[in-house]
Amino acid sequence: EAKMVTGLRVIDGPVNRQGGKELVAGTYLFDGEGHMLTGKQTYNDEGDEYTFYFRKNGTAVKNTLVKGSIYNENGVRLEAEDGSKYEAIRLTENIVDESGDVVIDVDAYVADKGEFPEVIVNSNGTVKKNAGSVDVDGTKYTVKGYFATEKEED
Repeated sequence: EAKMVTGLRVIDGPVNRQGGKELVAGTYLFDGEGHMLTGKQTYNDEGDEYTFYFRKNGTAVKNTLVKGSIYNENGVRLEAEDGSKYEAIRLTENIVDESGDVVIDVDAYVADKGEFPEVIVNSNGTVKKNAGSVDVDGTKYTVKGYFATEKEED
């Protein structure tokens, strides 16, 4: 017997949908009526809000830059925590664009610098691409090609 699926769902493998296309492995969001949602969506989990971006096929993007925001390995948009204008967040995996091309090459950064890079995001999830100076809770950073570097004290 078919059961309506609602909410955020992680699917491990191909699943047949009654009256719909087969779902491939991935993270999906369904509304209260069981409709699969696409595009930018905010999911409320007992008061905590998470923003995802779902492709036309319904799967959440992961480690992807979409419209100026980075969505992590779980598909959640990186953003400064409540009350902070900006936050420095360490990346551990390459970030691709919607075409699958690497736009933030974490592997090359690690090979060059021997550490994982940080990016600066604001509370709306917008990642800084270039900036002469950004203040993150009293620490000043410069940003070049998405990579944030702590500024040396004068």
